Amino acid sequence: MANDSTGEVETQGPHRSSYIFNIPIGGTFTVVRDNLKSLVTRTATAFTVADFAIAA
Repeated sequence: MANDSTGEVETQGPHRSSYIFNIPIGGTFTVVRDNLKSLVTRTATAFTVADFAIAA
Protein backbone atom coordinates (compact mmCIF):
# COMPACT_ATOMS: atom_id res chain seq x y z
CA MET A 1 0.00 0.00 0.00
CA ALA A 2 1.19 3.51 -0.71
CA ASN A 3 -0.16 6.90 0.32
CA ASP A 4 0.38 9.40 -2.51
CA SER A 5 0.10 12.47 -0.29
CA THR A 6 2.40 11.41 2.58
CA GLY A 7 4.79 9.07 0.75
CA GLU A 8 4.26 6.32 3.32
CA VAL A 9 4.65 2.81 1.90
CA GLU A 10 3.77 -0.45 3.63
CA THR A 11 4.95 -3.77 2.25
CA GLN A 12 4.31 -7.32 3.36
CA GLY A 13 7.43 -9.42 3.72
CA PRO A 14 8.02 -13.09 4.30
CA HIS A 15 6.31 -14.66 7.29
CA ARG A 16 3.67 -11.89 7.28
CA SER A 17 6.10 -9.26 8.52
CA SER A 18 5.29 -5.66 7.61
CA TYR A 19 7.71 -2.91 6.62
CA ILE A 20 6.68 0.75 6.71
CA PHE A 21 8.87 3.47 5.22
CA ASN A 22 8.57 6.95 3.68
CA ILE A 23 9.64 7.93 0.18
CA PRO A 24 10.39 11.61 -0.50
CA ILE A 25 9.15 13.27 -3.70
CA GLY A 26 11.53 12.13 -6.45
CA GLY A 27 12.58 9.10 -4.41
CA THR A 28 12.44 5.54 -5.72
CA PHE A 29 12.49 1.98 -4.49
CA THR A 30 12.72 -1.36 -6.27
CA VAL A 31 10.56 -4.46 -5.89
CA VAL A 32 11.74 -7.78 -7.35
CA ARG A 33 9.40 -10.76 -7.58
CA ASP A 34 9.99 -13.84 -9.68
CA ASN A 35 11.08 -12.58 -13.12
CA LEU A 36 9.77 -9.00 -12.74
CA LYS A 37 11.59 -5.94 -11.43
CA SER A 38 9.44 -2.89 -10.62
CA LEU A 39 10.90 0.59 -10.13
CA VAL A 40 8.49 2.68 -8.06
CA THR A 41 8.95 6.48 -8.09
CA ARG A 42 7.09 9.08 -6.04
CA THR A 43 6.10 12.22 -7.93
CA ALA A 44 4.47 15.32 -6.43
CA THR A 45 1.03 13.79 -6.99
CA ALA A 46 1.34 9.98 -7.18
CA PHE A 47 3.54 6.90 -7.30
CA THR A 48 4.49 5.65 -10.77
CA VAL A 49 5.64 2.11 -11.57
CA ALA A 50 7.94 0.95 -14.37
CA ASP A 51 8.16 -2.83 -14.81
CA PHE A 52 11.10 -4.67 -16.35
CA ALA A 53 11.40 -8.35 -17.17
CA ILE A 54 14.42 -10.08 -15.63
CA ALA A 55 16.28 -12.53 -17.85
CA ALA A 56 15.64 -16.10 -16.77
